[in-house]
Amino acid sequence: MKEFNFSTWILYKSAALFLVLLAIGLIYFIVFYGELYEVLSFIKRPDVMMFESQSLVAVGTIPALIYLFFFSLRIIFSKGLLAPRKKSAIGDFFLAFSTVIFVISFIAMCIAPFVLFASSYTHCDEKVLKRYYVINPQLCKTIIPRYWLSYDGK
Repeated sequence: MKEFNFSTWILYKSAALFLVLLAIGLIYFIVFYGELYEVLSFIKRPDVMMFESQSLVAVGTIPALIYLFFFSLRIIFSKGLLAPRKKSAIGDFFLAFSTVIFVISFIAMCIAPFVLFASSYTHCDEKVLKRYYVINPQLCKTIIPRYWLSYDGK
C-alpha cells in the first residue's frame, strides 16, 4: 500500500463522509419535497395530476444515489486511503441497475409530454397551476396548490 500521511487520510475520509451526507440529503429531498410527490400524483388522483418532466429524472436518480451512499461508506470503513479493490457482485448489479433505471427515466422524461398531449388531460392555463393537468377543465378551479393532494381534504 502507498505511503500516506494523516492529513491526506482525513481529507479522503471527510470527502467520503460528505458524499454520504449528500446522498442522504438528496434522497430525502426527492422523496419528501416534491419530486416523488409529483410522480405519485399519477396514482393518488387520476383526475388531476401534477407533472414536470424533470421529476421523472429526479426519481430515476434514487438508485444511483443509493449506490453512491454505499460506495462512500465502503471508502469510509476501508483501511488506508483507497477503497478495497475486490469487487462485489451486489455492487456490480446495483451499478448496472441504477444506470438502467436512470436511462429509462430519462427516456420517459422525453416521451411523457407527448403522451400527455395525446391523452384526454388538459393543461390548466393559470400561471400558478401551470404544472397541473386535469381531465375536466372545470377541475382547475377547484385546485388549491398547497392542499390538492392532502389526506385530510383541507
